[in-house]
Amino acid sequence: MRLSDLHRILGKRGFTIEPAAKHHKVTAPDGVAYTIPCHNGMRTEITKIYLKGLCRAFGLTEEDLRD
Repeated sequence: MRLSDLHRILGKRGFTIEPAAKHHKVTAPDGVAYTIPCHNGMRTEITKIYLKGLCRAFGLTEEDLRD
């Protein structure tokens, strides 16, 4: 999954994603944050490890990240 896909999917759920140096910070509506490394901007491929960590941090399932 690319970072641009993550922006689109999580944006619909009320999450915000903002750039922070060579990372992007994903923030849930309740204020919980998770950082994802992305060195190629919006073209960055998010690995399965970070997607699983994101799901754990926010209480989501991998099906929630599918569009």
